[in-house]
Amino acid sequence: MAHYKVSNRNLYGFRDHLLQSLVLAAVLTILLSLLTSLFIGPLLYRLSFGGDFSDDGGAGGEASWKTPVAESIQEMKQHQSFTLITTGTVLNSDALREDGAVYYRIPLPNGECVAARINRKAIQEMGTIGFYRLPVGRWRDWKAEEVPPSIAALSGAIDTSGYVDMLGNHRGPMEESDYSQTLVSFAAPLIFFGVTLIHRFWGIRQGRFAPAFLERMDPLLPRNDLECWCAALSAHHFSPPEWEGWPLLTGGHRSREIKNLCNEILADCQVSGADQGIREVRRLTDDWAGSTETDGGAWDLCRAIRLLEAMYLLDLLERNELDLELGRVGRVLQRRFSSWEAFLADEEQHYKRDSSLRQKLALRREAILQMKDQRYSPYLIPWYTDLTWAADGSTGERTVVKTVLSKQFVRR
Repeated sequence: MAHYKVSNRNLYGFRDHLLQSLVLAAVLTILLSLLTSLFIGPLLYRLSFGGDFSDDGGAGGEASWKTPVAESIQEMKQHQSFTLITTGTVLNSDALREDGAVYYRIPLPNGECVAARINRKAIQEMGTIGFYRLPVGRWRDWKAEEVPPSIAALSGAIDTSGYVDMLGNHRGPMEESDYSQTLVSFAAPLIFFGVTLIHRFWGIRQGRFAPAFLERMDPLLPRNDLECWCAALSAHHFSPPEWEGWPLLTGGHRSREIKNLCNEILADCQVSGADQGIREVRRLTDDWAGSTETDGGAWDLCRAIRLLEAMYLLDLLERNELDLELGRVGRVLQRRFSSWEAFLADEEQHYKRDSSLRQKLALRREAILQMKDQRYSPYLIPWYTDLTWAADGSTGERTVVKTVLSKQFVRR
């Protein structure tokens, strides 16, 4: 049996629920990518580069029946604004991309061919299937050095002296679809890793698994000498593989298996809620606090501490409530026993008297011997550690717990 270490089963938080984190991140990444592509991207594009037209005849707006239809470059230059009639094949196939800008090659009825930038949202269907009226356009002349390379390469097949501006003030550094796609490609990995890390950090904060790094930040490690002493008292009950063991205050993180074991502890004590659990803990404590017997009490008082730890792991107790009750039980134990050996010997007598526990006695002895052989055994903690506790939110004494946490962590 391996020596007890923090996260014997859960290797610093990356063994348990890692697949769950990755699946959750993948699903949310897909959903948010779809939202970005369909809604967020277009909205951000319009906020950044869009806007309403200053007048009805502006380039990029919807053409009306009054807008003249140009059939040649000459007619385009003659009209301040115009429109073109073309087919869906041209709009879906004849496109050239240059630095994020999309130019469509539009053939004219007289045989000429021009490049056009088009606001696709202002395209209108015609009465004839497959034909479309393009937005309001204006002819824009190019200087020689301004001609995009992809257009210049088609010199002779397309007019390179200028282009048709049917985009107007919708112009941005790239087309809306390209902008959304770029946003998705940038955001998707950030979403994936962000969700993964948030899920891991939230799980650590909730005590579901240990940190991958900065192990001593684990919220289920003892935060004061009182909790450290109580964790040592019940450590030999944390048997692998279900429990992770010493020096975790509760012996394990809030996994489904550990919660099931905690529910079993509550069921054995016939406890169904926090108030009932506190009453049971105080009954066990008060019975032995006022007892005139010089022997006995180790099993019941340790059971009270384990019950408190189980209730805390099941979120039935706040941390300050837990410490207040642990302090009451611990001080009774210190009055009844003079050392760890005296406590363990008395508890062993209960194992011998109870036939249902007798078969576990060998495993208990083995666990105790192994913990005594650790670099910093639970039983090296002074029996008469100061267990006073005031429920004022203070952390309590930390002399012992600092020593334990400085020597206990071993990476594998």
